Amino acid sequence: MTTELSVAPAAAGLPEEPRPAGRHNRSWIVTVLAILLALVLGNLMVVFSDEQVRTDLGYFFSSPGDAISDGWFTFRDAFIALFQGAIFDPTHASTLSQVFGPISNSIYTATPLIAAGLSVALAFRAGLFNIGGNGQVIAGAFASGYVGLIVHLPPVIHLVLAIAAGVAAGAFWGFIAGFLKARAGAHEVITTIMLNYVASFGLLYLLARKSIVAPANPQASKPIHGTARLPHLFGASERIDLGILLALGAAVFVWWLLGKSTIGFRLRAVGVNPATLARGYRRHFGCTVGDRIRALRVKHAARELAETIEPLSEIALRAGFYDQSHFTNVFHRTLGVTPSAYRAGLQ
Repeated sequence: MTTELSVAPAAAGLPEEPRPAGRHNRSWIVTVLAILLALVLGNLMVVFSDEQVRTDLGYFFSSPGDAISDGWFTFRDAFIALFQGAIFDPTHASTLSQVFGPISNSIYTATPLIAAGLSVALAFRAGLFNIGGNGQVIAGAFASGYVGLIVHLPPVIHLVLAIAAGVAAGAFWGFIAGFLKARAGAHEVITTIMLNYVASFGLLYLLARKSIVAPANPQASKPIHGTARLPHLFGASERIDLGILLALGAAVFVWWLLGKSTIGFRLRAVGVNPATLARGYRRHFGCTVGDRIRALRVKHAARELAETIEPLSEIALRAGFYDQSHFTNVFHRTLGVTPSAYRAGLQ
């Protein structure tokens, strides 16, 4: 005996549900609280790492003022040093280079962190943990550097080719973990951590090759040609270069990809509740999500990876889910949207 699930048509289905009020504000509150919590924990580590504070804590109950006073001075001095080293140092401000030096170095250091953070955030929105940002950065950096010191091309073309090589190499390094996840079910945390070590030790091996080592100094590589270097935005004295604009552009692109595009909708749908979606998918189509992922062409996946600017660890999970009548309730319970809203997101 079989029983069929009868569901009303999508057009006459569940009513449109308004977006929860204050959702955007709550997201900002969570962000601010996360930053404050990180500052508090960091400050506690700084205070407790001071030898004098640890000595004062030994007799805290007999004289608590000593530990509190020394802890405050340690906290104050650490923040002053942090501000002067990262933003502005009033004691060394006789020239423009000294005035903007600290903030310039901070932006220069933050640029690759922004790019690596995007790969982690994008995979996380799909319900995956990309721990391989380090390996993906190493792969992309080596590919860009290798093209920059081996290939001889005109200035603009050489720079574009070096950037494209870095994006492709980082995307491919993330694609390895995604392919293993789809093909063999290997957990992305394990594979990405292992790939980090492969990239690190592989880099050490490659840097020792004769084609890369500088003839006059075996401890250094050959210099990258000037035609493949990112131009400085504020002169050669400041370290800020075009990389920060590329990183910010990539951040805007990822925001659009996740929040405004069909692919981003599918990624977020998988990340909300992959187990429920997988059960409904299998019940309706007679196959698993993994079967559909394995049907994707490697060429298409690599192209999609390159289009996201920064390395992705699970691009294969962009496989779509299509609205059908008896699949409506599963989506509404899982995603909180009506079938019409879902179809609009896929068009």
